[in-house]
Amino acid sequence: MRGVFVLPVSLLACSCVLGPNPESPDVKLPVSVRGDTAPHGESFGNQSWHKVFTDPTLRSLIQRALANNPDLVAATYRIEQARAQATAARADWFPSIDGSAGASANRLAPNAGQAARTGDRTVESYDITALLSWELDLWGGIRRSNEAARSRLLQAEYQRDAVRTSLIAAVASAYISLKNLDERLAISKRTAESRASSLDLVTARRDGGVSSDLEVGQAEALLGQARTSIPVFEQAIAAKENELRALLGEFPGGVARGGSLDRLEGKLRIQAGLPSTLMQRRPDIAAADAAYQAALADIG
Repeated sequence: MRGVFVLPVSLLACSCVLGPNPESPDVKLPVSVRGDTAPHGESFGNQSWHKVFTDPTLRSLIQRALANNPDLVAATYRIEQARAQATAARADWFPSIDGSAGASANRLAPNAGQAARTGDRTVESYDITALLSWELDLWGGIRRSNEAARSRLLQAEYQRDAVRTSLIAAVASAYISLKNLDERLAISKRTAESRASSLDLVTARRDGGVSSDLEVGQAEALLGQARTSIPVFEQAIAAKENELRALLGEFPGGVARGGSLDRLEGKLRIQAGLPSTLMQRRPDIAAADAAYQAALADIG
């Protein structure tokens, strides 16, 4: 009988063994990449966007996007959901108390022989019960559940950071493209004005017998070409403004402009660094690692 009893207990113990502990892979990296120097302290990736973008108008647009963008709002709500799940999983560590209370009242009708002696009477009863339970984490299932919940919370936070970083980059890129289109439109208008003046000059020279009709035709063609590009840039500007307003979480419309493109140039000095260390700062990679940790905890 002893052998018969030991075998089921052994099988039960083996079936409850935890899965592997999460471990980062040991990857040997070179000291430098094709002669690149080692990182010098703080890198561009660690800088706040306030230091990267100094134009007040661009800063205002980024702040509006961070406050109103629906994708970022949804990512924030996912963090709250993951935090609530992590709190619920952590509660399994502690005892739980279930209780109930009840009350009832019954009115007893008098019997024929007791009516004169007792009369009508009401019987009241009260019931209070409490149950204290505490699940012991003998096999580590609760611990693994907590680890998975915490990893999913980190994953949600990293995903929010990834959305935030992408949003800031998209707003800055759209605004810089918009400013570039503004300058190209201004150049096209100045070119059209210059070629209109050239056409007047060539026409006057032809009327004076100095130039030919061929030169006038060439000047007219150049003027028409310059004027044709103006509505193209105006349409592109309107489309870029609508794109930027969508990133801001607002309806299509115009966008205020700041200074020239020269003011958008960053003043930070970018230090050299290993690509592997720069990759570790990306929130999307950190989110993928957190999802991997959660999956390992789920196995456990």
